[in-house]
Amino acid sequence: MLKRTTPQLLLTLLALWLLPLGAYSTTILELSFNELTKQSTDIVHGHVISQKQTKSDDGQYIFTTSKVLVDTALKGEKTTVSVSQLGGTIGDTSVRAFGVVLLQPEQEVVLFLEQQPSSLHKITGMQGLYLVHNGIAYPAKAPQTEYVTKDALGKLTESPGLKKALPLKQLFDQVKAAN
Repeated sequence: MLKRTTPQLLLTLLALWLLPLGAYSTTILELSFNELTKQSTDIVHGHVISQKQTKSDDGQYIFTTSKVLVDTALKGEKTTVSVSQLGGTIGDTSVRAFGVVLLQPEQEVVLFLEQQPSSLHKITGMQGLYLVHNGIAYPAKAPQTEYVTKDALGKLTESPGLKKALPLKQLFDQVKAAN
């Protein structure tokens, strides 16, 4: 009986050993503030004024392009920027990418951006988006993947990201010092 199960046991162990080879993951390291600033081609403070969702050529992905009216250009000289993000909804089809906080219409934001070969920009790293509320800039995503969100009354909920909140002027000063 033992001789018949030995090959099965060996095959099972081999399959378990090879199983991780088919698994994929992505590790994204948090950038320091100086790295975030230096890697960004444009850093802007502004408001989302419009959005458009489009499907990829193969129809598998949905992208949201948000047009942002720039109030203050901290790096670069843009008056508007178009920011492309993975995710969105077209009809009854929605795509949501883990870790992507989609911009929302009328949102006040500070964006750390990278110019793409097209006229579009992408948000730098996982922490290149700050939401602005009452003159305070809040990271849109904390390193622990918790989101800064608003409750029904519009108050920002407590999360680790709030510990990194800065008055807008202080954030501007940090960007200027890092440039």
